[in-house]
Order: sequence, then structure tokens, then C-alpha cells
Amino acid sequence: MQQPVNAKDEWLRAALAATGAAELNVIGYKPSANMLPNASFEKMGDNKLPSDWATRTYSARRPDLKHAVETRKEYVRTGKHSLRISAETRHDSSLFARVRLKGGHNYILSGWVRTENLQGTGNGALLGVHELQHAAKTKGVRQTTDQWTEVKVEFKSEQDREVTVNCLFGGWGQSTGTAWWDDVSLVEITPIYREKSKDPVKGTALAGKKIFDTHLVAGCIRCHKVGDKGGIIGPALDGIASRKDADYIHRALVNPTAELAEGFDKLGASPMPPMNIILNDQELADVMAYLLTLKDKK
Repeated sequence: MQQPVNAKDEWLRAALAATGAAELNVIGYKPSANMLPNASFEKMGDNKLPSDWATRTYSARRPDLKHAVETRKEYVRTGKHSLRISAETRHDSSLFARVRLKGGHNYILSGWVRTENLQGTGNGALLGVHELQHAAKTKGVRQTTDQWTEVKVEFKSEQDREVTVNCLFGGWGQSTGTAWWDDVSLVEITPIYREKSKDPVKGTALAGKKIFDTHLVAGCIRCHKVGDKGGIIGPALDGIASRKDADYIHRALVNPTAELAEGFDKLGASPMPPMNIILNDQELADVMAYLLTLKDKK
């Protein structure tokens, strides 16, 4: 689940989630830089609206609908500008910016809203990702608010796609009145994992022998012979601990092709998979402990 190549595969992500795979040992989340352009509306375009933002009206387009940059200090939260949308009759409209989301990633959309006599059938003044509809919209602010109100929503994008983030006036309905937006933000949040313990995992030979003999996936005994039991696909392991040190044995387990055993080097590659992708740390330590008991008899 943590591998980028898997995160980009929509179908593989769904399969992993269905089998119960999860992000373990998450202790927090790290936000990215703000993905929205001109997020405080300080840069002006030629049309006297914030650059990198465009108008979109979903219903009603009468002349009383106004999109503007606010400069009055009492209606600006930070900087010199905020965004204002107003209408004397009911409208459902917005200013939007384009961003690209990554499939399988989590995001937080947030911003600050202020309203004056905002009424009607819609949600009011809010933020939302148009393409994700109800899955990525904040609460709406209505009536009159004398102070700035923060609105926020966390959501997950299920696929790679370009979307439009809306400062929305109305929203699933129509509104009248005035609304302001400032300091809008869209950040990707990535999990922070608890560091793995640096203490070495201690293995037990008895547990390792059981894994060697019976593990259905690792299948050690099917390929390697110990005593009079086992297969002959790989080298026999009798006396391995007398011939090789622990570092060599560990390398042979996790990267079998790196150092092929004598007599098997002509194959060019080992058919054995890396055991650290099949066995967990404890199981691998147990197998190591067992193999280190396989010494020549005196």
C-alpha cells in the first residue's frame, strides 16, 4: 500500500483495500504546500478578477450577480484582497481554479468565509471540488457572520484527474446576499509512520525449523535438503553454518541471486524469491536462527 507503483494503480488499490490492507503505525499526517494558485487572491488578472481563477454560474445569470475582488480592509482577512460574490436575486455561481489530484491520496480543502444577509435554498457560501460533489464539499455559511469562519473538509481522490475547486455561492440551490472568501487552501496529506525499532529481532531455532519445514509460501523444504528430507532444486543445507557466516546466510535469504552457491552459478539467477517479501522480520530471524544450527558434525 505504501509503494508508489501500487498507489497509482486504481484497481490494485481497491483489491488491497478489500483484503484489509491498511496503513499501519501511522502517527500523524504531513501536509504539502498549498496546491491552489493565487490562494489569497492578491494577484489581479486583466478582467479585474483574481488571476488563475474563473467564473462559472450553474443557474441564473442575471446582471445583479457580481464577482469581484474586495479591497475594503474590514472584509479582507489577510493581505490586501479577498474574493466577493453578491447577488440581489437568487443565483448558484462560483469562482474556480484548476488543480490535479493523485489517485489514492488524501487531501484537505479549507478556507475562510464571511457572509452578509446570505439566504435562499442553497447551502450558502462554501468550498467544494465540483467533480467530486458531496464527497468533497465544506459546510455552508449563511445569514450574516461578523467574523471570518473557517470551513474545512478532508477527502480522498480515487483516481488521477484534473478537478476544479470552487468558491461556491449557492451550492445545490440558489442564494442571495453577499459572501467573501480568503486564504483558501488545498493540501495533500501524507502519513507519517512510527519509526521501526532499531533493536534487532531475536529468532529461535525451533520456530525457524517449523517455518522451514511447513511454511506453505516460503516452501524451503521443497527445494533444499537437510538430512534425508527435502528437495534438490537448491543446494543442500547440511553444514551450511560451518561453511558460511551469518552475513552470507542472511544475504542468501533476502537476495538469493546476489551470490549463487557453487554448482548453481551457471543458472544466472536463483528461482528462489527474496524471503523478506514472504516472511516478516520475526519469521526471517527464526529461519536464520535455525540455519545457524546446521553445522558439520564432529
